[in-house]
Amino acid sequence: VAGNRNPREPVEQEDLVNEEPEEDDDQSTGSPPEAEETIEETAALLSNLADIPIAAMRQNVVAQSTMRSYVGDALAFARWCYSHPEHNLLSPMFSFALETMEEEIAGEGKRKRSSRIKESFREWLESSDEDPIFMLDSLTPEIFMQHVSGLRNPRTGRYLSPSSYGNRRAMLNHVFRLHNRNGTPDAFKQELGSLYKGFYRTLAKDIVSDGDPFGTGKEPLSKALYLKIGQWFLEWGTEDGVFAFCYLVLTWNLMCRVKNTAMLKFCHLQWIKFDSLEISFMHSKTDQLGTEKQFRRNLYGNHQQPLASPVFALAVYLCTCFHTPQRPEDRLFPGNKQDDRFSSLLAKILEEKKDELSSYGVLPSQIGTHSIRKGAISYAASMPGGPGSASICICAGWTMGKVKDIYMRFVNNGDAFVGRTLTLLPLLDAEFGSSSPHFHNPLTGVEPDFKERLIETHFPMFKRVSHFGRMKEMLMASLLYHKSDLQNLPNNHCILMRADFVRNQSVMRWLERNPTAIRVALPWERKDEDFHGIPGSIKALHEMASIKMGQTKLVSDFCEKFTAILSDNGIGSGPQSVESFRNMTREELKEIRERLNRLDTAPQDLTNEDAADTTPQLDGPAAQDAAYRYHGRNQTRLPDSFRFPRCGMYSLWKQWWLGDSNNGVPPLRTLDAKDFKWLDDLPLTPEEMHGRTGPNKHKRRPSSKVLSDMKALCLFIQCNARESVQTELRSPDSLTTELVYSVFESTYPLLLALLEEQGVKGNWRTVVGNLRRKGRMPRGNDKTLTQTEEEKRQVQQIEASLQMNQHSFENENAENDAAILRQENNNNNNNN
Repeated sequence: VAGNRNPREPVEQEDLVNEEPEEDDDQSTGSPPEAEETIEETAALLSNLADIPIAAMRQNVVAQSTMRSYVGDALAFARWCYSHPEHNLLSPMFSFALETMEEEIAGEGKRKRSSRIKESFREWLESSDEDPIFMLDSLTPEIFMQHVSGLRNPRTGRYLSPSSYGNRRAMLNHVFRLHNRNGTPDAFKQELGSLYKGFYRTLAKDIVSDGDPFGTGKEPLSKALYLKIGQWFLEWGTEDGVFAFCYLVLTWNLMCRVKNTAMLKFCHLQWIKFDSLEISFMHSKTDQLGTEKQFRRNLYGNHQQPLASPVFALAVYLCTCFHTPQRPEDRLFPGNKQDDRFSSLLAKILEEKKDELSSYGVLPSQIGTHSIRKGAISYAASMPGGPGSASICICAGWTMGKVKDIYMRFVNNGDAFVGRTLTLLPLLDAEFGSSSPHFHNPLTGVEPDFKERLIETHFPMFKRVSHFGRMKEMLMASLLYHKSDLQNLPNNHCILMRADFVRNQSVMRWLERNPTAIRVALPWERKDEDFHGIPGSIKALHEMASIKMGQTKLVSDFCEKFTAILSDNGIGSGPQSVESFRNMTREELKEIRERLNRLDTAPQDLTNEDAADTTPQLDGPAAQDAAYRYHGRNQTRLPDSFRFPRCGMYSLWKQWWLGDSNNGVPPLRTLDAKDFKWLDDLPLTPEEMHGRTGPNKHKRRPSSKVLSDMKALCLFIQCNARESVQTELRSPDSLTTELVYSVFESTYPLLLALLEEQGVKGNWRTVVGNLRRKGRMPRGNDKTLTQTEEEKRQVQQIEASLQMNQHSFENENAENDAAILRQENNNNNNNN
């Protein structure tokens, strides 16, 4: 079987060499030259296709993670057998080997000792068909149940969960399989099953009488707690928080296990339909071979609750957490054991918020990664008028039989209905059928390539992922639609370090002038597009809401017209007429005040109108002649909100050359150590304290050292870039975002060769540390990275101007105070 190949693909090399052409009366038996070349190419191709060895088949009967669990349980059973020699269950050879191993590792640490003995025991297990560990002929179900009944939780001393006891039975079956290659005998299995049933019943009675909670796994995650945990992750303000937020939202909406989320790759994501993102699973617990990969999961956006929207979660994650170019075959969550990383971050946030968690009725120990899958399934199944049980079972990966799994999948478009429900769109509202935010074409008031440049600015690392064109457009639209939520984040939040449009005033003004540039459509508004997963009741809800609005408007119009008729006929004289005059006078005075206020702000409005005619600017460096200001005794050109970037290499490289014009930060390469000196006196914020450990966790690293690190890293990138782009960097006035990215991209292969993959994709400070350990970092005072003569001259002019203006500073303040007083007197006179 292992040697078979697809007949439509190249066949075996031996067959190609030895196969004789069939005789045919109408054709020649010779092979044309083209056929011989094809045979040679196919034979060369097949030389790399090795057969799967039998040993690999035996080792992969169970997953590696399951095998590790079996090794631990089997080792515990072997030690129990060693401590009960009267049963004679261990082979003499293994008993001697176990004693020898225990003596060799007696002086080692606990963790190292456990790792070594488990590794050795695994090797013994895999070769137990030749050198048996257990004397299985002497083992009876009664003896094994003696071992099971004595198991307790080592930390609490309480009974184990039912699944833990059941794992021991699965372990025993695998031990039988490794020893005799057949598994547990039928008679043994039947008697052991009867004993287990009685064991569970007796255990349940003892637990009820003692009041000991019988563990049933983790609690399902409620909808409210799910949204709250996502909010807590984003409040961290770090890339770990954004990673955990995206991982949480995707796991909930995919209704999958956390290990499946970790295995997603960029090639598994695509946006083909108008209203949904599609994800293919190549592997799952119930589909090891990926036979259901053609059935994609549908994910939808939620414009009302961005914390529950997988489109928004992916947008902030891809915009923030990637600092190196990506390929389609790369993982969405790069690195090994990303499910364990998310599990540790979830445990950490629950422990930090345990006081708030009590208001949701759960303890930190009751919530785990599997709570997300439980909570998503429970929420979808409990919604009134929600998805059917067949659709939920299929999307959750639970089989109902092969035929039902195939044909019940498409009943009433059930899989898409489940996707919309898990996005937390309101099922009892017409908005349930809304689409994700998207661009309205054509865009007005901007250059033709404005949208493309905006997308490339925020997702520069995905140029090689060719099928991401539509994906990036929808993700960018989601970021723009939720601009108000992003503006509420702290200034030093890692998302704002990459989402440049939030601080770009020209882009924000364009969005205010064009509120329909980013739209959310409904099925009855966009009949030219296909919407999926929407039940027919949603249309009825929309029509009922329209009728209600029409009735309300009808009553309002009737009252207005009736009042007008009464006024025209002079009805309402006497005191009522006096009150009407007073109301009219108040309205006139209010209008006069509004006109006076508009006159006061007229110059500012004219300035805004002039600015409104300009196209939003995305490229170009920030102004280098930033105004000087004082922080205590320190003189600087940096704004009060500036902090050292907490970002990846590309974001730092971009700020080094271009600065941040939206926040008034000049290019960092034009600044000196004295410009950063005032940062040393600032206390650490809670966001900066996150993740810091050690005795100096409350101390801020000196700004001169951080500046030296930035100089050294940027000098390394500049010196190792291609010669052609190095020449263009020598003219700072012509810098663009595209040029800065080209220089960075040309250096990335060298970084990847010097460092491990994870070392390149981390924070820029981590990269500096890794390069220094490799001995490849240049000195931070290298003259290649210092200011040009023109930049130094500009700085000297600014300093001289500042000193000249400093002498007349008090006189200018007095004149300004007098002008403000005159303006207030004029306003008072106008009001009188």
